[in-house]
Amino acid sequence: MKQAINEDGLTLVELIVTITIITFLLASIYGILGGTFKLWQQGSEKIDMQQNARIALNMLETDIKRADMVYSYSGPTSMYLNINNQQIRYHLSGTQLLKAASGQGNNPVAYNLKELHYNYYPTVSSCSIVEIFMEFESEGYVYELSSKINVRASNFN
Repeated sequence: MKQAINEDGLTLVELIVTITIITFLLASIYGILGGTFKLWQQGSEKIDMQQNARIALNMLETDIKRADMVYSYSGPTSMYLNINNQQIRYHLSGTQLLKAASGQGNNPVAYNLKELHYNYYPTVSSCSIVEIFMEFESEGYVYELSSKINVRASNFN
């Protein structure tokens, strides 16, 4: 008499093939998710740098427009303003743009700043122009901003 063979279980070969297929599937999913996360992180850093740059430029523009006096002895990487009898200095220190107000110390305005230039064009005492150029760099990504601001200060010394 022949005995029936129970075929309800998996053989070792079937189990190894199944584990191999699942391993390949999980590895591909991990690769896709890892690449997606890396792209998301790079995009997030670019957005952060652009936002940082725009906020810094906006702060500079606002203070220059509010200034009672813009000092022409300001250098290419530092600017001196007088707002409501308070001397304000913007200057580059390493890769940070700092704002120093009378007696308040240096406050960071922007970071990852690679290059900063101010150009002064005193035309008429009632309306002069200050040009600002900033270049930011982070993780190999470079972002440039520039602006020309009409200075409505009563003095441009």
